[in-house]
Amino acid sequence: MCGRSHKGLYNLCKLDVSGLSAITLILIELLGHLGRELKMDKDRVLK
Repeated sequence: MCGRSHKGLYNLCKLDVSGLSAITLILIELLGHLGRELKMDKDRVLK
């Protein structure tokens, strides 16, 4: 699939391994941060 139809797709595929892990790490960081924020908000609302 990679790079057969489209230059953009090919670049995406080259980026895949390193980029995907980086993006995943960033997403996990963001989700963790959001989770903490939501928990703090919930605690504030409950008090």
